Amino acid sequence: MLIYNASIYTLDDEQPEAHYLLLENGHIAACGQGTPDTALFERARESVDLQGKAVCPAFCDPHIHVWKVGLLRTDWLDVRGMRSLEELKDALATFAASHSDHEWIVARGFNEQLFASKQVPTRVDLDDLGLARPVFLMRTCAHQVIVNSHALLRCNIQSANQAPPGGLIECDSQGNLNGRFHETAIGLLLPHLPAWTTQDYQRYITAASAELLRHGVVAACDPGVGPELLETYVRMADERSLPLKMNVMPLGMDDAGDLLEVPAPHTLDQLSISIVKFFADGALSGKTAALKRQYPTSDTMGVLRLDQESYLQRCLELLEKGYGIATHAIGDRAIDQVLTVYEQLRRVSTECILRIEHCGLPDAAMMMRMASARVGVAMQPLFLPELGANLTVNLTTDYQERCYPLQSLLDHGISCAISTDAPVVQELRPLQSIEAAYTRSDGHGSTIAPHESVTRRQGLALCTRDVTALGDYGTYCGILKEGAPGDLVILDCTGFDWLSDTAQLPDVAETYVHGTSVFNKEDEG
Repeated sequence: MLIYNASIYTLDDEQPEAHYLLLENGHIAACGQGTPDTALFERARESVDLQGKAVCPAFCDPHIHVWKVGLLRTDWLDVRGMRSLEELKDALATFAASHSDHEWIVARGFNEQLFASKQVPTRVDLDDLGLARPVFLMRTCAHQVIVNSHALLRCNIQSANQAPPGGLIECDSQGNLNGRFHETAIGLLLPHLPAWTTQDYQRYITAASAELLRHGVVAACDPGVGPELLETYVRMADERSLPLKMNVMPLGMDDAGDLLEVPAPHTLDQLSISIVKFFADGALSGKTAALKRQYPTSDTMGVLRLDQESYLQRCLELLEKGYGIATHAIGDRAIDQVLTVYEQLRRVSTECILRIEHCGLPDAAMMMRMASARVGVAMQPLFLPELGANLTVNLTTDYQERCYPLQSLLDHGISCAISTDAPVVQELRPLQSIEAAYTRSDGHGSTIAPHESVTRRQGLALCTRDVTALGDYGTYCGILKEGAPGDLVILDCTGFDWLSDTAQLPDVAETYVHGTSVFNKEDEG
């Protein structure tokens, strides 16, 4: 197919702008400026005049829990965005009434900062529902879970002393369990939930992929998957039923802190398994990210989940197998711990990929260390508008000034990419990630560290071309040029003005994977 009379932003430094593309056998056979010659029209079976419409590379989300996005669209109750505890409880009761066959009532997504009370629910709140079944309520960050009394009985949890290292089980003022579980302590609950089957995982991946393709995302990294889910991804890739080009990170250890075996790294056309994921701390919005001083609203400094020596030894073993390492680290205390390990790993391997996921509060000295050790970062600007209320409450002013410092990381020459981390956030559109990286809005009329803003052109590169520095995504390359895969999006605007920081952002009108249209907005109407 020949696409011509288009405004194509290629992300190719040798030819940043073009006007036509010839798609042939899944790849770009020609890419140029002006009007294509007669030979290209004769070569094409179909010619499409885009009448100046904007085109850019299709997007890659380098940190999104694909299957969990699908899970919230199918089997779990989605309570993201609810504005009160009463609304949340009503939703749980309604869901329970309409799902009488569910052994557990499971929901995810509450954020107490959206409630007038600002209070995290407790076991008592869930018991008030009067349900004779266990209730499992996960916070939006996935680093805190609230359960009712039936769930405590089902899981045989009677004491806060049962919390594993790197975890916390809360009690009320009388010393009774209040139903709140943090970090690795959540691993005490998960084995008691109904097990997911291979068919379930396939259903979740398929549901999420359809939504991502609508927004121009054709490649993604699912960071931190267990053995059964990993097998499902491999099976779908073997059967060529995987809708997205994927980099799937096996977990290095489970939520109970137990080490997990991982297969030898390998890459297929649509699937790469080459990086292992660890968790060093929790979340800023839930005050479990590990800081070097106390949170201003509590007496906690967050949670460090990893024993440094065992973490180092496990990473060294994985490097010998040929794996790269990615570690969730948000607070400055966690980032410091991870960098200490990464610096030792870099002395062992000059080529392995070392990634920090999120990297919420690095200081200038840490950024210099990251640059020296060639550590990449997958960051989420969408945390600012969606979780901004939490960040402004939970962080002192000086911490806010270096919160998710994307521009500073780029200034230090650090390889970066931007992602959503959905379903931690509701928004899936990469174009909105680009906007969040530019505006740095807190979602409530103010900005967080506006000096860390990046332009839309920078943001576009950070969710296309630059993603590939942080890992392999099958054939995805994030550039439109001759020989590249035909992965592109057509936007519902014309010209190149949409790339300016003041223009209105467009929507995706059509998505192509390997030269084939997989989503067309007109078909939805």
